[in-house]
Amino acid sequence: PMATTAEEAQRMVDACNANGVKLAIGYRLHFEPFNKRVMELGQHEIFGKVQSIKAADSSNMTGGSLDVWRLDKERAGGGPLMDLGIYCVQGAVYTMGKPPVAVKAEFGEVTHPAYFRDVEQSVKWEMEFE
Repeated sequence: PMATTAEEAQRMVDACNANGVKLAIGYRLHFEPFNKRVMELGQHEIFGKVQSIKAADSSNMTGGSLDVWRLDKERAGGGPLMDLGIYCVQGAVYTMGKPPVAVKAEFGEVTHPAYFRDVEQSVKWEMEFE
């Protein structure tokens, strides 16, 4: 993430405003041809109104060192949603071309407590769009 807290992000914005420069995140997926086409299909309802989008992302964090930044909330800002899930969230929002009107989320079961003491092991969510 750009920052691990809203306050940290606001300090970045304030510093840029004070110095007359722009703040940007060089997020490449918005500009890749495949992703641009998916956004076009969804936003222009080429195949009709989007009924649902299912996305998943995962990473095996067990079996290795416990001293990994992704498992440290202070360094990572959170668990799998902040780390990888944001790609799924952003993909859905950009495909729809608008923010969701409702979000429901829940943490999954912790099956490896030695690793997931500080951040959640899994999260699933639903977003509703108008």
